[in-house]
Amino acid sequence: MTKKAAIAAAALAAAAAMLLALLRWRGTAVEAWRVSRTTVRPVVAAAGEIRPPESVPVFPRVIGRVAKVLVREGDRVRAGDSLFELDGKAYAAQAAQARSAAALAEENARRAEESIEAASRKLDAARGLVGKRLASREYLAAARLDVEKAVRERDSAAAALADARARLASAREALARTRVDAPVSGNVVDLRVRTGETVRENEAVAAIADPGALRAVVEAPAGAAGAIAPGMPARVTAAGVTAAGAVREVAAPNKSGGSTYLTVMIALSSAPAALRPGMPARARIEGEPRAGVLAVPLSALVRPSGAGPGAFVWTIAGARVRRRAIAVAAAGDRLAEVASGLREGETIVGGPASAVARLEEGDHVRIETRKGE
Repeated sequence: MTKKAAIAAAALAAAAAMLLALLRWRGTAVEAWRVSRTTVRPVVAAAGEIRPPESVPVFPRVIGRVAKVLVREGDRVRAGDSLFELDGKAYAAQAAQARSAAALAEENARRAEESIEAASRKLDAARGLVGKRLASREYLAAARLDVEKAVRERDSAAAALADARARLASAREALARTRVDAPVSGNVVDLRVRTGETVRENEAVAAIADPGALRAVVEAPAGAAGAIAPGMPARVTAAGVTAAGAVREVAAPNKSGGSTYLTVMIALSSAPAALRPGMPARARIEGEPRAGVLAVPLSALVRPSGAGPGAFVWTIAGARVRRRAIAVAAAGDRLAEVASGLREGETIVGGPASAVARLEEGDHVRIETRKGE
């Protein structure tokens, strides 16, 4: 570089510095925002992927040999439809035995009640005879003992009847469980049994899946933990196609790649044919409107870490700005709810975002517009 070129470059740099200093002296043009209470509808953006539908396992509830398989792999079934029948001969025999025992217990309980009635009549008669001096007090005492004995026998018969009825109910339930039904509506998948095989309790023999019930599993910032709850509406976009859904589950915060995220499962209520498991997806989760909360525009926020509840804004005092740390409770499309750090009525720099990003502590500002008044 020649000497003349060096002098020209230095002069240009000096002119630029003087211009920047002049602009700072004159003040950056900003929009002032008066902090006030309003309604914010939280919106959380998250990213993840489309997942295949969840399948619900089918478990026999008793041990038995498969007598009939009533479905094939891929069959569409409704909740409550029969899938398999187990050999119920042994369970039917147990139910018949329990029925006979319950009938005998009912007869014994009826006879015990009759015995109490007879003993009570005898006691009444004994009291009358003793009153007329026609029977001894020993006779009366014996009649009382007969009543007490009859009551004990009635109580024992009643307990035996209750036990017999419980055994009968259990036997009937076991017999009913020899029919294995679909727990939900969907398609039969992962069919593992054949006629003649023995199955055991709590051993999955098939599964039911709904081919239309795709899911989106996405990761949201941990700071959104208080803004996401099951049942909230959501819209999921993948490959340019958007589907409606609702939050089904929100897992505890977990760390991934040095950051902490919430894993959110969204059940899609309508799954266009273009959506396929494994596709990258973006989700927009909408919370319930929060009325009467302190709010500031999103353009006013500066987030040093890029995520989480921590942020700061520029407050305006006179013609200068001061940095103020705040906590953000939830954010919507335009506004963010302030949990702490600001008071109602304070004035901050609301935008534009390009000006907010350039500001430094103590800078002069020139208020061109005011909002939030």
